[in-house]
Amino acid sequence: MMIENSYDSGSWKCGKGRAFTHIPTHPITLFKINSIKNHLMKRGENIVLKMFNINRVFEVFPKKLLTLPFASKGEKMRIPILSTIICIVILLLPLAAQEGSPVFVRKALSVEKNFSLEFYGRFVYEKKTTLNPPIVSIIKEMNVSLGDRVKKKQLLFTLVRDEPGFTRQERKIRAPFQGIVQGIFNYPGARVTPQGSLMTIASFNPAYLHARVPEEDLNKIPLNAQVTIRVAYLEEPVTGTVVQRLDVDPVKAMARIKIKVDNPAGEIVSGSEGKANYTHVKEKVVIIPAEAVIVEKGRYFVWVHQSGKAEKKEIGLGKLVEEGFECFSGINAGEEIIYYGYLDLKPGDPVKIMESGDES
Repeated sequence: MMIENSYDSGSWKCGKGRAFTHIPTHPITLFKINSIKNHLMKRGENIVLKMFNINRVFEVFPKKLLTLPFASKGEKMRIPILSTIICIVILLLPLAAQEGSPVFVRKALSVEKNFSLEFYGRFVYEKKTTLNPPIVSIIKEMNVSLGDRVKKKQLLFTLVRDEPGFTRQERKIRAPFQGIVQGIFNYPGARVTPQGSLMTIASFNPAYLHARVPEEDLNKIPLNAQVTIRVAYLEEPVTGTVVQRLDVDPVKAMARIKIKVDNPAGEIVSGSEGKANYTHVKEKVVIIPAEAVIVEKGRYFVWVHQSGKAEKKEIGLGKLVEEGFECFSGINAGEEIIYYGYLDLKPGDPVKIMESGDES
């Protein structure tokens, strides 16, 4: 039986006096050789084709001797084992290819961690009032100075009525609540009217921190959440409560929140900067291997192993931490993430797991 391949001019000869090796007892037919060759060529196995010289002219006879192409004239060898191994390897290659591409996987984990967010703001005294004289009058006395702290009903001004036809009676102006003098607009000897202003008083208890946080983090800070705040001139941090979400700046994508802080001694001065920290304990986060993440046109993907096949999933990628990347969408805890061997995969390709374990 002549088995011939058209793109090699060399030939293997067999016959009496020329043969120097045995072939396996069962012959390799033309159909089987061409089937193996075509299958390997489709898979790009060029190295295997060259190694085993499939592209040669064969003359195969049962129980006959085969002359190898690399033998010199007159050289004789007997290597039946080598011929058998070559045939077995070629026959088994297609079967091995059907097992799937080798990949390494790790399971995505759900871990509990402390979520912490830092943000800054300025303190303000929201409760304030401006005092006006009830009648046209002359300021006789002023009993406080700018920046003074005053108690409720403390005497601030003494006024003398200054209107034609009225007696010059005195009127006392007292503080409506405990606070601090933030502004003085007229001084003793000045003539004032009800449309004019005497001073402004602001209540320093409570103080409010107006802070800015990224818009994407706004829902992570619930109302009534407890926040720790540090002020540069105070030795110890103070504690505040989130009481209101004020507004969102669409240009800067920043949101304003209001935090109430008890300030009975007035230690926190209006206009001071505060550095706030909100910590939420035991938030569950999915962690995936960092080397598994693929970036395509600004989107993030990973390959996962599902029922012996590879599937590609788009994910929402979070921060890079020591264990890997935080993943907030697309992957559930326990899924097997392919972190090595995914470069040539296509969706639905069979895969063979070489290593599997938990991300740790």
